[in-house]
Amino acid sequence: MKRIFSEEDLTKNLSLYYLNGHLKKKPMEKYHREIDGSSLHDRDKYRKKSEILLLNSFLHHFPEVQFENLTCESPDFIAKFNDKKIGIELTEVINHLEIKKIESQLNKIFRHAELLLEQEDTSKFRGVYFLEFQNLSKIDLLEKQDEMVQNIKKCIMKKKKLVYVKKIRKSTHRRNVFITHDFNLGLFDG
Repeated sequence: MKRIFSEEDLTKNLSLYYLNGHLKKKPMEKYHREIDGSSLHDRDKYRKKSEILLLNSFLHHFPEVQFENLTCESPDFIAKFNDKKIGIELTEVINHLEIKKIESQLNKIFRHAELLLEQEDTSKFRGVYFLEFQNLSKIDLLEKQDEMVQNIKKCIMKKKKLVYVKKIRKSTHRRNVFITHDFNLGLFDG
């Protein structure tokens, strides 16, 4: 049997299912039913449902907005507001959210490594550490979280780059250990 969905797709669908729990008796349920009834591929239906969830906060402030087309490609949605048609494109929002997810995961990893270093010896490791990573976009941060924490800790303790860390730079700080991504380059620069 051909595999249509990856494990990541199934995880995202489960998240979407839980997020949809609060949408009962709201216009969102109607929109989801309309998307389900369309001739879109299952993967596209999932993407459209994710996009409509992103619009939820927007719709909360503008309840009079009515959607004319939920399944078009460009723009992602066509809505009607005060007798005018509006095209809504969400691509940049989704890309931004994906980057934010990675930043959030990195920050969790950094906080954990900071705590371990402070437990080891705050006075010895005190400072701000700027890290640049090898192929960050290809690292599964959820799966390799503990490995990344240990790698970052070792890099700082030994003052040299290891496995994931491509470059390490330290700036003095008089109180604690702080770790951050080196923003001289973009988050996904190789």
